[in-house]
Amino acid sequence: LPAAKETKDLLVLFDERCSLVDLDLSYNPLGDENVQYLCTSLLCNKTLMRMNLAYTGILEPGAIVLARLLK
Repeated sequence: LPAAKETKDLLVLFDERCSLVDLDLSYNPLGDENVQYLCTSLLCNKTLMRMNLAYTGILEPGAIVLARLLK
C-alpha cells in the first residue's frame, strides 16, 4: 500500500518525548490496514487530547480497534 510507509513515517511523531496535543489526519488514506500503526503510536503518547480521523477510510473494524484502545 502506498499510504503504509507514509503512515509509519508520520506516526514517529507520537514518540513519548513528543507533546502533541491536537492531530488532524483527516483526508489522509489511512484505512483499516494502518490502524495498527496508529494504535501502537497512541500507546506512547500521553498528551494527545484531540484527533480528527474524518475521511481517512477507517471503517467499522478499524474504529472498533481504536475505541478499545481509548477505553
